[in-house]
Amino acid sequence: MKHLFLLALIITQQTIFSQYYYRDIVTTGENNVYLSALFNNKVTNITATEYNNRGQKNTDLNDWQEINYTNRIIRQTTRDRLTKATVYSRFDDQFRLIDLADTSGGIINNIKYTYNNKSQLTYITKHIVEPGLNTNQTEQYVWSYANDGLPEKMLRIINQSDTTEYRFARDEKGNIGQEQQYRLNRPFGQPIFYYYDNKNRLTDIVRYNTRLKMDMAELMLEYDDQNRVIQKIQVLSSITKDYVIWRYIFNDTGLKTKEVLFDKNKDQTGRIDFQYQFAQ
Repeated sequence: MKHLFLLALIITQQTIFSQYYYRDIVTTGENNVYLSALFNNKVTNITATEYNNRGQKNTDLNDWQEINYTNRIIRQTTRDRLTKATVYSRFDDQFRLIDLADTSGGIINNIKYTYNNKSQLTYITKHIVEPGLNTNQTEQYVWSYANDGLPEKMLRIINQSDTTEYRFARDEKGNIGQEQQYRLNRPFGQPIFYYYDNKNRLTDIVRYNTRLKMDMAELMLEYDDQNRVIQKIQVLSSITKDYVIWRYIFNDTGLKTKEVLFDKNKDQTGRIDFQYQFAQ
């Protein structure tokens, strides 16, 4: 079972098929909303408990977060039988994520987030250092926006030299409908298409599969009446068409209480329960 725990989602989303609009803009916005929910509920500690498909607790895993509002830091610690990992997340006075640092396993992984005066995400800077492999790489994502606040273009710059451009086109309702990579001012690769429901909520992310010669959904989302994502279907392989289903349960104050994982046969393979402690 893959451990997804609050802001750890940010790291996980880095690997989802280069869906940059979803990964950078949508997901970061969702995490910032959740940070506000934690503050509004005066949450100080969060503990995640993992269970297998038979409902048995995984006693080898401990996963918890401590929130320090004075210093605006969240410390997430994950410990299993052999390893211990700690991730530090910093947020600003508007409860927006501004820094995420992971030094587990001798690898330094640091991500910084910069916003403009309209609270639009303008820069994401990733720095990865892996001494064992002699890796020292910096990636920067530079976002620019139209007058209505939606992104027009993003530049991905690797080690301050290798630049790739991504452009974003609108659908008939004005939502971001297409994400296209460009090289030398020409489109490159298959575009990503974004689809929405009648409330303009993102529901499907689709790409043309050249091997199968058909459009394939890579991610599908469902919402509750409070516009929270309550189900996410994520395709793991475009070749095998294997996928997993995540379902999320929230309490009345907007805090997540459960994440439940299913395979493509709709069989439950595990779940995570969340417990909260609050300031007095």
